[in-house]
Amino acid sequence: MFGKENMNISRAIAIVAILLLMPAFAYSLNFAVNGEPTGIPVTVLLDLRRDHFVETPDGKSRIVSGSSLGDILPLFYDIHRMEIDTAESTASPTGDHLVDHLFDAVVWSEGGGWSLFLDGEIYEGVQSISLWGAPLDSRELEVWLSWEGTDLIGAEIQRFAELHGLDIAISEIPNSRSKLIAVSRAGGIPADLVMIQSDYLADLVDNHTLQPIESMLSENVLGKGRGAFDYAGRTWAYPFYFDSHLLFYNTNLITERPSLSWTLEDLEGLSAELLARDAHGAEDGEAAGIPISWNAYSAYWLTPFVIGFGKDRIVDVQGRVVVDDEPTRSAVEYLLYLRERGYLEVMERDAMTAYFATGRVAMILSGSYSIPHFERLGLPFSVLPYPAVPGTGRHVAPFLDFKGLAVPRRARHPVLARRLIQYLSTPAVQAAVSLPLRKMPASAPAWELIRDSHPYFEVLEESYRIGIPVPAERSYATYKSLMWRLLRFVFTDQMSVEEMLATGDELLRNAALRTSTQ
Repeated sequence: MFGKENMNISRAIAIVAILLLMPAFAYSLNFAVNGEPTGIPVTVLLDLRRDHFVETPDGKSRIVSGSSLGDILPLFYDIHRMEIDTAESTASPTGDHLVDHLFDAVVWSEGGGWSLFLDGEIYEGVQSISLWGAPLDSRELEVWLSWEGTDLIGAEIQRFAELHGLDIAISEIPNSRSKLIAVSRAGGIPADLVMIQSDYLADLVDNHTLQPIESMLSENVLGKGRGAFDYAGRTWAYPFYFDSHLLFYNTNLITERPSLSWTLEDLEGLSAELLARDAHGAEDGEAAGIPISWNAYSAYWLTPFVIGFGKDRIVDVQGRVVVDDEPTRSAVEYLLYLRERGYLEVMERDAMTAYFATGRVAMILSGSYSIPHFERLGLPFSVLPYPAVPGTGRHVAPFLDFKGLAVPRRARHPVLARRLIQYLSTPAVQAAVSLPLRKMPASAPAWELIRDSHPYFEVLEESYRIGIPVPAERSYATYKSLMWRLLRFVFTDQMSVEEMLATGDELLRNAALRTSTQ
């Protein structure tokens, strides 16, 4: 008897200890789908927890550790009814959009009970959540991924597949534009979900390869991301993350960090100082043979300077690109001035990167996609946003290169593909992918999840503020291709700036005329 009493006491102490250690999970949370309980245990909710940023219409916001309803519940074709039972009442959110908010909805344990964030509202003391709708029958999916981070994105897609019992085939595609067009022209069946960039749009849309998806766009999408995939009056992809142009500098050569509000005059001053130091045998520090380098042959790198020198937009409201204007003239002449002073040496990317890695170039212009590579190499570097132009008061405007998720027109499982987009577009997923890649997520709430842990956040945030998305219009693609040749003539002294401007305008007008008559 004494042994049994001790055993009972020990068991009681253990139970009390568990209750004391886990007060937040004292109450269960019940789920039902079409009137049938799901039987999801609390342990599943705990296993699926991630950090989520929740913000209510009154401006209150915080980060909570919880689980997405989209992760927990089955996938739906649509949801026509929902009930949320709390300790005090039953709420019945309405609207055709409920199915689109399931992945953004979050449940978390708080004060011994459960809270739910749904469509901008927080429900406290939640005891059960019931949904009525049409479950999604599709169980297979094919995805084409490109660019950096395909392993991270692929891991998230596999997590989605495991949560919902799906079979998802993932392929890494070097150029999703050319493959999608080739498959479509051949009458084949493309993937259900394809990763694209904005300057693919003209070719993809004109070849009738994509479905419009503007109805999917969440309020969470960054303002500049919302238009990044607009073409011909529709939206064709959901923004996922973006890179930004940055100025990289060698911290052994430039030991005092310039201000984030620096100007082109500051850039010239640094360049002159580096040249003077090099001329005196690096008495005050390590020598750099070249102050700054980038591929000035490319309109991709010229365009930010054109904006900084006064051009309001690259593609005008008629869809044209005008080359023969004062901002373009000033931008090209300024770059030639930098070269003549010995500050700038024009190099294409591979050579520029090699010179920067060996310390022979002090500053380069590149994209944030270079950050992980330089970190792996252990280079002494830091980054700055583009400088301001003193004469105009405007910034050299970095390009914001958005990558997005698109559904091909002939996708076999378009609704399931859209559910995967909704999963991948959640702040928690975008933060998990973007942070190690040193990119910026296209979801505004995801910024709050990485703000304190992203070592380059401040610079990338400023670059977003002053930057412009890469234009999606066909005229920009034509302009970029044409200017590559003309700028090379200018920088090799085979053509004057005036000749380049006039020739560029004439060729662009002819190209636009040919396009309009096709």
